[in-house]
Order: sequence, then structure tokens, then C-alpha cells
Amino acid sequence: MSKSEDFVSRLEAEISALRSIWYELSNVHDKPKADKWSKVEILGHLCDSARYQLLRLEGISASKGIYNAPVYDQNHLVSLMQYQSMRSDAILHLWLGLNHQIMHIWSSCSDDLWLKPTIFGRETVPFFVVIEDYISHLGHHKAQILDSSKLIKPREIISLISAVQTLTSYQAGGGTNEFIVLSKIGDLEIEYYKPYPIDQQKPHLKDELYVIVSGNGFIMKAGQRFPFSPQDVIYVKAGEDHRFVDFTDDFATWVVFYGPKN
Repeated sequence: MSKSEDFVSRLEAEISALRSIWYELSNVHDKPKADKWSKVEILGHLCDSARYQLLRLEGISASKGIYNAPVYDQNHLVSLMQYQSMRSDAILHLWLGLNHQIMHIWSSCSDDLWLKPTIFGRETVPFFVVIEDYISHLGHHKAQILDSSKLIKPREIISLISAVQTLTSYQAGGGTNEFIVLSKIGDLEIEYYKPYPIDQQKPHLKDELYVIVSGNGFIMKAGQRFPFSPQDVIYVKAGEDHRFVDFTDDFATWVVFYGPKN
């Protein structure tokens, strides 16, 4: 395995491990102490680290002699970027995008580039040492995020009976929503929805699938009217105005939101 393949493989493993569990973490905006980073700030710091990794790749590729890798003030950047007040999913997708760009570049790097002399800290080392440091740094902060985390275990199998019972129990207890969130897995969310007598929903920030459970009627979307029946699957893109109309009393549907918020 070449150095490029090894680096890409190792980074992919680190990214996958954190991404797969990020949405199951609780209280990601909570700070353990006033002067300590929250989980979103740690992930934001990893975004800063990735941005500087891209700068270093740009610099080393153009370097004709000994390359001086830029460093940064991590606390200043975390404060400047205001990660603490950002949506956690937005930070995650920024981090994923930066790292996919890094891996794309790594995959085409020659062995000569990895061996170029680089001033890193107070030492002159081959450039691949900078890459090793980046991967180990990511792993350190991934472990830091997961070490003190309480996980919210998602429901991976949901029966229709349990969905109906959960919504009924919620409404019997005074809940006014006509839907119930049943599970969140990564950036995917599963709901059960039974509007009556009018569907009053507004456009959503995420792409959406409806899987019709029961009932017949029509859905209005993109200015058109489409009929639906049980077991139909309906796609609605993020931000699109839509609503169900003229539906029978027994109408109910699964709702699946997925992807980043737009």
C-alpha cells in the first residue's frame, strides 16, 4: 500500500467513526467548564485544523526548497468562528467536506511530495510527518469527544403499532402535534404523521420522503396536485411548499427526513 492509500484509508476510518455517532451524542453545546470547549467547539477546531491542512498541501506543492508549514492560534480561531452558536449539523458537514477534499488531494500525491523537507514546529521533517500528525490529532479529539459522551440510542426497528401507540399516548397527554418523532439515526429522522382534518405543515429544511401507511387523497407540491394511495412513496425536496389535501379520515404516513438542513 502506498503512503497516499494508507493516509486516505486511515483518515476515512477516523471520519466514519465520528460521523456515525455524532448525531447520537447528547448536549453537544454544553461546556464542561467556562474555559473548556464544548463538543461542537472541538469539532469546529477540527474544521480549522482541516483548513490549515489544505493550506499546507497548497504550500508544499508549490515549494521549491524547505517548506515552512503555517501554524495557527487554535483558541483564537474557535472564538472567531463562533462554533458554539452554530448548528451542530452545519459544523459536521463543513468538517466532512474539508476532509473529503483533503483525501481527494492525498490520493493523487506522489511519493516525492511526502518526502519534501518541511519546517514543522521547531523541527525540519519530511512532509509526511505533518500528515501523520494531522491524523493522530484528529484521533485524539475524536476520543475526547466520545469519552465523556452520553449516547442517545436510536430505534432501528419501528413497528406501525408502536408508532400509532406513541402518537396516541402523546396526544392523550396533552400534546398538540399531529406527528411524533420516533428515531434519529445520523442525519436521518423518522416520524409518524396523522393530520386531521387539515394538513397545516410548512416547507422543511431537509429533503423528505413520505411512505403512505393508509388512506387516499392528494398531495399539492410544485404547484401541482398528485393522487396518493397506501404504500406510495413521495419525495419532497428541502424548502418545497407542499401539503396533503382532500384525504380520507384514515390517512397516515411515515415521514423520513434526511441529509443536511438547507
